[in-house]
Amino acid sequence: MLSHVLLAVCFVAQGADKQDKASDKKQAQAVDAAVVKTLDDKEVRTVLSDWKKASRVKKPKLRQEMAAVEALGKGSHAKLVKPLASVVKKARPLSVKRAAAKALAHQPPKEARGAILKLIADRAVQQKPNVTADLITALDKTGYGDKDWRTLEKLFAINYTEAHRPKQKAIIVLAKNHCEIQAIRLLLENLDEPGPTDVNAADNPPAEYWEKRWKAWRSWRDDVKDALFEITGQRFSTAQEARSWIAKNRNKLKKRAKAKKNKKPKTSKKR
Repeated sequence: MLSHVLLAVCFVAQGADKQDKASDKKQAQAVDAAVVKTLDDKEVRTVLSDWKKASRVKKPKLRQEMAAVEALGKGSHAKLVKPLASVVKKARPLSVKRAAAKALAHQPPKEARGAILKLIADRAVQQKPNVTADLITALDKTGYGDKDWRTLEKLFAINYTEAHRPKQKAIIVLAKNHCEIQAIRLLLENLDEPGPTDVNAADNPPAEYWEKRWKAWRSWRDDVKDALFEITGQRFSTAQEARSWIAKNRNKLKKRAKAKKNKKPKTSKKR
């Protein structure tokens, strides 16, 4: 029964996957092309003064809120982290929250990292998975550390509905970008096509659960494979194949991960 349901949605999912990937590519290119100016103390005072004026407007229109956040996001300075974090936490429009979260990715890592981690751990913020996805991408660019993995791992399997897929993808991509060896367990759990091992088991989730999980897996399965390749240097067809290789090559795996982590991360040029 489940297999019929999955096959029925397969063709629809394929078309959606292509559209999603094309959209993701365009967004990534736009972000890469963006040049954020590093502000001096005088310039940041002007930006913050304009921000405070905009914040005093009662019942601002969406375009006014967005314009104010975009003005903050055009610059990079330690003093911009606090107002941007406040917008992520307190603003009502989702688009405004997301703009602020994305702007945090271009702020000084020393100040931004702590603020981003605090927001990711905030239960209210987690209710907006697209915002969480943006914050995870920002963390990816602002000093992610090994000890942060546990926080991200806990967020992955909370929900497999469509709204949570960008968040899951962001976690996988971060693991790839940082060659995060701790992520191997999560990646292997999501390498094979999901489905019940025993459909008659008393604790087997309903078909609706497996359908949601399959659709989620379909949307980021290639990212899982790419992350495993980046971490191990190997391509795997199944989780069992990967586990067998890892069991025989643990020392090689650790050396590879250490070597990759020791490489200096690429930073975007600022003007």
